[in-house]
Amino acid sequence: MQRDILIGDKKFRIDVTANQVTVDGVAVAIDYQQISANEISLLLDGRAYRCLLDRTPSGDAIVLAGKRYPFSAEDPRALKSRKARGADADGPLEIKSSMPGRILRVIATEGDEVTLGQGLLVVEAMKMQNEMKTPRAGRVKRIAVGEGDTVNAGQLLAIIE
Repeated sequence: MQRDILIGDKKFRIDVTANQVTVDGVAVAIDYQQISANEISLLLDGRAYRCLLDRTPSGDAIVLAGKRYPFSAEDPRALKSRKARGADADGPLEIKSSMPGRILRVIATEGDEVTLGQGLLVVEAMKMQNEMKTPRAGRVKRIAVGEGDTVNAGQLLAIIE
């Protein structure tokens, strides 16, 4: 999974695989264990770290060794994906899995009214838990998966109308 990360005024190209992170072309071996939704134990080049994700209305940050590092992540596919799915249009909106994984938890049920950014379900992929959120307000027309289901990239997860 490749992302552009902005830390302060510096932009980094990050590529994450199961056991390696590549930052601007430099590979670093990693191992991690997710402790909670916002906390991981990270082994990076033989050194152990406790990392916390700090999400606030003013922005996201990683807390590492007692220091807060504000960041923003750019997914080059995000705008293209939203336009392709019609997130800004009226009518039914299909929420699809961006990668293969397993459904850990279904948060919303069919018929629920949801708001922009509300969690629908949690997908586990590559040892990470990803909460799938609705890109617009609406009503859940269909939940196409259940807890424990295995999903493929591009598979339909839910429909919002």
